[in-house]
Amino acid sequence: MIFVALQSMHTSLLVFLFFFPTLGILAQLDSTPVLKGADLQYSGNLESQIWAFKETQRNQFYKGYSVQILSASGPTALQDLSVLKQTFLQKYPKVPLNEIWEAPNWKLRVGEFRSRFNAAVYRQYLLGEFPRAYVVEGELRKRSKR
Repeated sequence: MIFVALQSMHTSLLVFLFFFPTLGILAQLDSTPVLKGADLQYSGNLESQIWAFKETQRNQFYKGYSVQILSASGPTALQDLSVLKQTFLQKYPKVPLNEIWEAPNWKLRVGEFRSRFNAAVYRQYLLGEFPRAYVVEGELRKRSKR
């Protein structure tokens, strides 16, 4: 008799241990997000919200050209980039400058041009000080008008 009672108690305990954690999971199936202090509106159509977000991100960039003045890798690459960046900013403080990490290289690109021709003219201007400069094509971030 005691053995049967212990066996049913073990079975009850096992059922309880397996069933109880699933209650917490099932209780959280409500699809409405609740965030305190956040201004979040959930329309129920997450796919359209993701699409709208991607569309705004795509509209923040445009195809353009820059002049790359550094491409460095190795243990001193970040230090080289920092030194060249400071040198460039002292001489040309108003020229847009972008630091880019594309494994394994750090790149320093300057200027933002809509045409390759304008970027090439600027490259010619920089060649005396930055002899390894060359024109690159890429996505440039739209900047707010100042």
